[in-house]
Order: sequence, then C-alpha cells, then structure tokens
Amino acid sequence: MTENAYYKGPLNDPSFCNDTTSTGQQLKTLIKQRGLKKYKTSSNWAVYTYMADSLSSNNYKPCTDDFNDFMGDKVWTKMFVTKLMKTKSGNCHSLPTYDRLLCEEIGGNASLALAPNHLYIKHLDEKGQWTNVELTIGAQQKKFMHPLFGDMYWGGHIFVLQAMLDDHHI
Repeated sequence: MTENAYYKGPLNDPSFCNDTTSTGQQLKTLIKQRGLKKYKTSSNWAVYTYMADSLSSNNYKPCTDDFNDFMGDKVWTKMFVTKLMKTKSGNCHSLPTYDRLLCEEIGGNASLALAPNHLYIKHLDEKGQWTNVELTIGAQQKKFMHPLFGDMYWGGHIFVLQAMLDDHHI
C-alpha cells in the first residue's frame, strides 16, 4: 500500500487489519442475507453497496468524495486508504483501492484501472463482460459511455447485477 512507502516501512496498524476483516465479515453477511451467494459478482455488489449506500454495517455513513486537496498536493496522506477508512471520505486513489481491498477480503475479483490522474474499478459482470465502476462521482445513479473506457456506472447501485435485481426484486 501507499502508506508503507510513505512511512518507509510496513504498515503496523492492527486496527487496519481488524477493520478490514470485520468489514469483510459484514459484507459476507450482507450477501448471505440477500440470498446472493450464487452470483459471481455478489462481492462487487456488496462492496459497492457498503461504500455507496447508508447501511447499518457502515453506521449509515457511505463513503464520500473529498474535494479538499483531492490530489494530495498539500497533504499526501489524503491519498491513503487508512484515511478513507477513518473518515469515510476519499478520492480517486483511495476509493477504488479500498474497493479492491475489500473485494479481495471477501473472495471476489476487482481490478484497478488507470486513466490519466485517475483510478477506477474494472470487473467481469455476470455475462463475463468487463464493467467499469466509477466511485468518485457520488450517488447520482447514472450510466454513460466513455469514449475510451466503455460503459461506466456510478450511483446508488451499479447495474452489473441486473439478474440479481430481477430475481430478488431488489
């Protein structure tokens, strides 16, 4: 993680590991409660829902965009996942990195994709097609076609799990 390089050594913060493990358990419980274990993208849905929606598991505080020094020009630690975990406020580096970290914690797959001065998430949807997920725009529930990156989704719930929504009327 970026924190390790910045602090010139291993991240020695037991709360980081404990928080990640605890959140992972909550996400697995959410998937089980909603009856979504059979879907390949259930982990992607759970992580995104945890980060974007108000749930008891996130103390009804979804992650938000930190527009104050969002590039870390003044304070580089604004780029850190540990800052996001403490404040629930992040940027285009910390939000997708945290998404990937949580997805891996619960056994799912998510990849970080690079764009000029930006990161976002890519993962395979239920049909095996690549889906791009933007985490830094807020909950505006929109879909658009980006000329370079293809379909991009952001907002309340991503559309990659339409089969789940249809099956469970979520």
